[in-house]
Amino acid sequence: MVCSVQELFGSVSQMRRGYRAYLTMAVAHELIHCADFKDNMQSGWSKERRAMLMEQAFILEMEAGGEVPEDWTELYEQVNTATYDSISEDIRKQIDDVWGKDSVVWNGDISTAASQLFNQHYGYEAKLPLWLGIYTRFRRENFKAKPRILKKGQAMEAVKG
Repeated sequence: MVCSVQELFGSVSQMRRGYRAYLTMAVAHELIHCADFKDNMQSGWSKERRAMLMEQAFILEMEAGGEVPEDWTELYEQVNTATYDSISEDIRKQIDDVWGKDSVVWNGDISTAASQLFNQHYGYEAKLPLWLGIYTRFRRENFKAKPRILKKGQAMEAVKG
């Protein structure tokens, strides 16, 4: 089901705020890739997982430090929900079949079957809905499991390699 801007964000202006929050996280995500490439980190799922964990730690750190509006984490979640909801039911069913558990834990990982499926199709345009769906489901579930109370400096340190 694809939601309208009004259903998801309430207004076009709120959607723009969501876009700004998400764009900030996308830049953080890509900067982590730059650092990892320099250090010759792994590729595929392990690389993307680490970048997603760091982007989420980054938004939590900025929120804990009062550097962003208080609703940025909510906006980030709304954009991820819109992305996942735009993926067809048959692709989401395929993801469900390999997911292996209902949710992940903060800073956790997905099933071996899901990471293998991701790695098999990652980067292929024709399979974008599949790997984007795995990617986005992890992003959503991991973020839902985030710590409720967080002091500045704790999130970034908690990310496992």
